[in-house]
Amino acid sequence: MEPFVMGYRLLQRVLLPPSFRRAYGEEMISAFRARLRDERERGGRIAAGALVLTELVDLLATAAREWRAAWSSRRRLRSDGSSFLQAVRPGGGGLFGSLPAEAGRVLRSWSKRPGFVVATVVTLALAIGANTAVYSVVHAILLEPLPFPKPDGLVYPRHTARGQGLEDLSNTDALYFLYSEHNRVFEDFGLYLSRRVNLTGGDRPERVPALFVTHEVLETLDVVPALGRLVMEGDNRPGAPPVAVLDHALWQGRYGADPAILGRTIDVDGVTREIVGVLPADFRFPGTDADLFLPFRFDPAHVAAGDYNYDAIARLKDGVAPADAEGDMNRIIAMLPEAYGVSRRFVEEAGLSARVIPLRDAVVGDIGGILWTLTATVAFVFLIACANVANLFLVRAEGRDRDVALRSAMGASRWRLTRQFITEGTIIAALGGGAGDGEPAPRRESHRLDGHPGAQARGGDHGEHGS
Repeated sequence: MEPFVMGYRLLQRVLLPPSFRRAYGEEMISAFRARLRDERERGGRIAAGALVLTELVDLLATAAREWRAAWSSRRRLRSDGSSFLQAVRPGGGGLFGSLPAEAGRVLRSWSKRPGFVVATVVTLALAIGANTAVYSVVHAILLEPLPFPKPDGLVYPRHTARGQGLEDLSNTDALYFLYSEHNRVFEDFGLYLSRRVNLTGGDRPERVPALFVTHEVLETLDVVPALGRLVMEGDNRPGAPPVAVLDHALWQGRYGADPAILGRTIDVDGVTREIVGVLPADFRFPGTDADLFLPFRFDPAHVAAGDYNYDAIARLKDGVAPADAEGDMNRIIAMLPEAYGVSRRFVEEAGLSARVIPLRDAVVGDIGGILWTLTATVAFVFLIACANVANLFLVRAEGRDRDVALRSAMGASRWRLTRQFITEGTIIAALGGGAGDGEPAPRRESHRLDGHPGAQARGGDHGEHGS
């Protein structure tokens, strides 16, 4: 919508008398924007395009009327009128004198050769539309910060075991307890596991995406619940009552946004859970979808040091870089043999070490390079489109030699002739830009953080932690 408004503002500056524009210009723009929005909501782009043409005709009529009024007023004030007439006569050098007439002449010439208008507007619309669409995606995914407080401190901890030929490993519950107790670099460090679960206890059974989490996961993202509370540390202890936190969309869609939902029970994979909280409407967990957030119930005395099934999310302390965090995690990895009886020789031969990836890079993944390449491609296509439109204008200019010579013989100045082409180009650019106006892209939420390929498949093996 904004390209239409920008074009309307530009035409105002070109067509309307300065005094009239200063008095009523912003009011006209506001009214145009409101009408354009209403027409677009009611009838889509076709209705919006029709409104733009109607407003263009009205603007030309208003410009002609106001310039006539200005001319008459000026003649009354100055009986000779010589300076003003010099500005508006066919050979005059005034900047705004006969622009409404120029615009009218342009529109009449288009009615004789509509193919030129269609070709130029369509070419510009396709090129501008492609660039707008791609830039919207690039801005949403690559340029906008993650929608969490202090997003630069969020990281995605991983591991490698190059001695075993493994370049990417997730996390274990054993390492989670060690990192939580001994780290010097994280404000919070939490584990989560994505699974699909069977949800019953309402009108219909559903299979929905869920995240089993430790209490630090939502705390790391500084989430403030819309209702109730989040998963707490006590919920992760063995024997704790089973609870659930609902995503806002599930709360609205399945439970009708019932404000009395807290305390009700649902059945998740046959386990009865109490609903203790509802997440805010604007919250999306980075990299995956989840309708339910369910607490792990880890027992520190019964952990699997070699079970690399869990993803992690953490927040670095202020001033700590990912490389510093990797060094601290490697220090803690050396504690595995003593803490959990893992063979020291195995840890050394496997070459187990930490990787700390900024969460933004983990969410974007490999798509970043693809998007930048696509941006460069559509920018080049836009340059080609501009060259094609310039060629169309040159061909049209060559075919108008007779018209230009006739107007020049009748006293039109070089500036006056140039202004006709500028007016035509301005209107073409406004129409092409408006037709190529794209809808904003949705926020990033499609790239999954499936760092460990087996995590989803083996999620069911950890029922003792998620029950």
